[in-house]
Amino acid sequence: MTSTDIQASAAAERPACSVAVCIQTRIYRDGLTNALKAHGGFGVARACESPDELRLHLRQSTPHVTLIDLCSQRALKSSSAEVRKTYEVARGCPIVVLGFNDDDTIVGLLESGAAAYVTINDSIDDLVGILRDAAQGEFCCKPRIARRLQQRLAQIAGVREGESKVDRLSRRELEVLALVQAGRSNKQIARELCLEVPTIKNHMHHIIAKLDVRSRHEAGALLRTAAAEGPPVTA
Repeated sequence: MTSTDIQASAAAERPACSVAVCIQTRIYRDGLTNALKAHGGFGVARACESPDELRLHLRQSTPHVTLIDLCSQRALKSSSAEVRKTYEVARGCPIVVLGFNDDDTIVGLLESGAAAYVTINDSIDDLVGILRDAAQGEFCCKPRIARRLQQRLAQIAGVREGESKVDRLSRRELEVLALVQAGRSNKQIARELCLEVPTIKNHMHHIIAKLDVRSRHEAGALLRTAAAEGPPVTA
């Protein structure tokens, strides 16, 4: 039995797996869909030219996995935005992005909803394996990318914690803290809010206690982080 026969036999034994493919260039699209059929035993549910065509298909049908090449879509302004829009209509269908090699871009695509990625250096066997793993519910990424995502999750958790602490403050305390963050002294804050300096000091004591920080500078930094990373902070 030849190696081709062995590959065909192995493909026949695997459970059927349907894939929707989105690649702009027809020659590239036809070649890849044929390779997926021959080497991976995939059933190609749809071969699309554009993300809009792919999303239309996903609204009507749900393949086991979707493969989308955004590098060839020159008219697109944001690959991450296209992944997000596709994720929103995919109804749980895993999205695998093709052709990226930059870690920052890959992390952004995964944050937008991609389940896996295939780099420009991966082989057809790599592609087949990644598609099958994604179709089975696996989240596929290299350890260094997983580490970047873990760091991002930790950052988001820290921002949310900061936001929840800031929510403990009253409207007056938020006004005082905003002026602290802007670099005002207690005397300047008292003058701007028409309050006495001891009252401002009392507010600062409560702010530091509620935010669980050690100084007015840490309190101001916490407000700055919550305002920069999260929604507008209100009392």
